[in-house]
Amino acid sequence: GIFFRADRFFCSLIILHPLSYLSTSFVEEEHFYWYFTFATLLAYTMFKDKNNRKSLLPLLFLQRLLRNLNQTGDKWANLPDLGDWFSLPENKLYITYFYFIGLVFGMFANWKCSWQNDTIITSEVILIIAQGVTTYLYNTAIGRVSVFYDYDKSSGLWEVQCFWILTAIRTFMAVIQFRRVKTYTTNVPTSIRILSIMIQLHLSVIGLLMKPHNVIIGPSMVLFSYVLGSKVKEQWQLEVLHYWMGMCFFFLMGNSNNIASIDVTVGFIGLEQFNILWAGLFIILHTYAFPILAYLLLTKELLNRKNMKGSSSLDGYATTHLLLNGLPLLVFMILIIVQREHLFIWTVFSPKLLYLMCQTVLIVVLTLIRGLFFSAMTESSNS
Repeated sequence: GIFFRADRFFCSLIILHPLSYLSTSFVEEEHFYWYFTFATLLAYTMFKDKNNRKSLLPLLFLQRLLRNLNQTGDKWANLPDLGDWFSLPENKLYITYFYFIGLVFGMFANWKCSWQNDTIITSEVILIIAQGVTTYLYNTAIGRVSVFYDYDKSSGLWEVQCFWILTAIRTFMAVIQFRRVKTYTTNVPTSIRILSIMIQLHLSVIGLLMKPHNVIIGPSMVLFSYVLGSKVKEQWQLEVLHYWMGMCFFFLMGNSNNIASIDVTVGFIGLEQFNILWAGLFIILHTYAFPILAYLLLTKELLNRKNMKGSSSLDGYATTHLLLNGLPLLVFMILIIVQREHLFIWTVFSPKLLYLMCQTVLIVVLTLIRGLFFSAMTESSNS
């Protein structure tokens, strides 16, 4: 494939990442490493793929736009960004337009992730639009965006409850459709169908949890995954692509290696009173929204390839992904033991270790889920 002809260069980037933790400045400004890595992948692909250069160029501009949405890190976190500009009262009309465009983009990406490919199912389209409308009305109710008629300001509780009702209806209809449509008549295994619904529901939920200017990031990841994933042949290359993409988008939405960047307000969305379980779930889904989405998109792509080619060489246990996550964790644990007397042990090293541990638990859980999907597909193909 075009994407990884320079294997040595990209392998060196894999090794360079954990080594960068030897510097506290690189730990604080890790987002620059991922911005550089992902932009390099885009630029390299664009220059090597001469036939599709014009179609890849907009992706570079899109990635640059996403970078400007949120300032993160330590040194330049205080500088104003597009998100700050959009939040100014005099710019409410602009964030309304931007949010509407991002929401429409998100609904289109949600529909494209369906296991029925480009088939238009009226009920599904209506539910996707209804979820988008309730999400929009929620942000209108709490004063983030506006509509062209008077809408009462509130806590948004009613709008969020309507969103969850629509989500439950959508899930129920998907289950009913599984029972009606046989696998052999659609040539789409049940595992791919279930995973597609998971991706669609995840996109809908993070669309609700995101701030208005960040809504465009989710569908952008779907676009990057589809365009760049089609240029990768080997599984390990696909694993590296989606891992890097997940980490890059993790920082693009405004996260950093500082615990202060965690948005705890999402834990109260749609709740009349504090519930630690729901609040914790919402905060995790919001904080790690894009590493989760990248992993789900990766798993779906691998299952599609396994279904089309019947390849038994595809690894269902994410060895490459576990290595990409485990190597930095190992290096950082050794580093934090050596640097236990360092001045920044509690302000720099400890928060990053917490992020790495949470990410590792998340990757292990997703790997187990991925193994179940691969096992289910293998059993169905053998039967």
